[in-house]
Amino acid sequence: MGAGQNLGPLTTAAPLSSTCFNQIYKINTSPGYYLIQGPPEGASCYPSAYAGVISQYYSPAASCPFGFTPACTSTNGASETVYTCCPTQFDYICQTTSFYQWESTLGCVTPVDFSLTTTWTVLNVENGKTVATTSSGYQGGANAFSIQVRFQSSDLVISEKASISL
Repeated sequence: MGAGQNLGPLTTAAPLSSTCFNQIYKINTSPGYYLIQGPPEGASCYPSAYAGVISQYYSPAASCPFGFTPACTSTNGASETVYTCCPTQFDYICQTTSFYQWESTLGCVTPVDFSLTTTWTVLNVENGKTVATTSSGYQGGANAFSIQVRFQSSDLVISEKASISL
């Protein structure tokens, strides 16, 4: 987990536009499709320099950005804590499989009970066109890009001292 690209410190961000997370897109691939929360190319929906690559992370960053929550936590050595942050709009868990190619770039999934018929209102993206549709029977779940943040206990001490001196 030590490898990756540090995008620098994560600063406090303003609330994101509702279009970032209130829509589900159906992305048609060959073979199949996947569902993703928020626009597939939504650069304005993420912190600066973010490119939707799982190996990127922000450090120091003691918490997830606004609109995201830790879906899983791990450690990188004895002193570094790693949060994989997913959007708060659904009950996301961290993506742990990569059976399909898109699963290796999307870090979050909200699983669906296969015994239930799920109805999604989606924006269908195919051949460069986007059309709103309502469909049911999707199995699997919706995906979303994750944002990884990392911090060490010493980062928190510096942050607390900085806020006290203000």
